[in-house]
Amino acid sequence: MKGSASRWTRDVWGLVAATLPFLWFAGKLVRDSLSDVPEAYLAWVPLVAFFWIGWELRQRALPDSPASGRDGLPTMAIVVAMGLILAGLLAGHEPGRFPSWPLLLWPTWLGLVVWVLYGPAAVRLVRGPLLYLYLVWAPLYIWIIHQINPALEHSAYRVFDAAARHTAWLTPDPHYRGAYLILHAGRGLAVSITAACSGSDSILALLVVFPVTLLIFDMSRLQKIVLILVGCVLAYVGNLLRIAAIFGAAHVWGRYWAFTIIHPLLGPLLFAVLVLGLLWYGGQRVRMPGPWTTAAVASTGRTLTLLASAAALGALLVGVAH
Repeated sequence: MKGSASRWTRDVWGLVAATLPFLWFAGKLVRDSLSDVPEAYLAWVPLVAFFWIGWELRQRALPDSPASGRDGLPTMAIVVAMGLILAGLLAGHEPGRFPSWPLLLWPTWLGLVVWVLYGPAAVRLVRGPLLYLYLVWAPLYIWIIHQINPALEHSAYRVFDAAARHTAWLTPDPHYRGAYLILHAGRGLAVSITAACSGSDSILALLVVFPVTLLIFDMSRLQKIVLILVGCVLAYVGNLLRIAAIFGAAHVWGRYWAFTIIHPLLGPLLFAVLVLGLLWYGGQRVRMPGPWTTAAVASTGRTLTLLASAAALGALLVGVAH
């Protein structure tokens, strides 16, 4: 019982130390998570990374004692340097696309926390989630947004431009791409397909949860990749069906029912059905976690030093950022 309490104490202090320096910058991240933009899913990436780290530390055998002396210090120094360089490059290249540049240092700090509390061997175990947080959260995620949004938006234009040629009540606007006139009760309703309606939200959400499927689904790597690709295709098709349903509702029932009732509800409903379907399929092959590891707890001095460093880093980042 004492060992269990010690493990929980270590894990709780580790979570506090890992999040404390970045709490000040998390506000915009949380606000963005409630908005109707692709960047809303940025908030889920660190949550997935934390879950992944916890899973790996629980699944794998850890050494009997945490790091001591200079163990692992050269490796972590290189990681810190890489993190600083990456943060500087991204902060200068995409200053308006990411909530706050200090958050780009989070993967590096997470690695340091794991190194101090669990040892250098544990850092090697969590390379996957740290790399995921480095690549998916900022550079790859932003690149995906830039590439997917315009492609899906113009794809939707082509689909509904073609549909309009066979539909008497739907007419494309000759002056504005993506704008349409829907006939309802003898009157025309002007509507448009924007980037937010492109379906990239659903596809990005599936890509964000991809590491979770790698962890809990007992399937081959190829099966997991195929599952996610099928999910992305279904998300794209489902979004086209959603737009078609909204256009059809506007034609039959008018603007209020189409854009006040159906528009905000149909997208989350279709996405929930899609995710539940994927989870049902993959959930038939779930790999359960193993017993908790029995690594010794870091010393009180090491833990207090880590917490003090976290507070100092948070104060430094707030001062530099403002």
